[in-house]
Amino acid sequence: SAEVIATPSDPAPSAPWKAPRSARAVTNSDGSFVLFADPGTFDIAVVPAAGSGFPVFVSTSRGIQPKGEGNELELSVPAPIRISYKIHDFNENVVRRAIVRAFALRGGTVPVEIGRAMTDAAGQFEMFLLP
Repeated sequence: SAEVIATPSDPAPSAPWKAPRSARAVTNSDGSFVLFADPGTFDIAVVPAAGSGFPVFVSTSRGIQPKGEGNELELSVPAPIRISYKIHDFNENVVRRAIVRAFALRGGTVPVEIGRAMTDAAGQFEMFLLP
């Protein structure tokens, strides 16, 4: 299963009281989900279960219409690429139990987290990202 998170695409609208609220859902065993959200434009993130080997998938600027107006979304998460590195500090000591995060820029300016991992006792981490 995976968590589906809908975040409004415009983080600072000119009329905040009209902005849609964030919404969350969890996928069923077949990958389907039902998301109850206000009408508006959202960035939809699919966050897979930890250890699944699937990357975080983000689809930006997806419109959600009022109920009953064709809100079928089909999101396909492509096969990931694997990256693996060993983290050292300036003195060449391994960095243990550090959280490593990867970001992509939406629209060239807004950072969106696309991956997260933790280094092990040897300073090594493995992360799966979209190609």
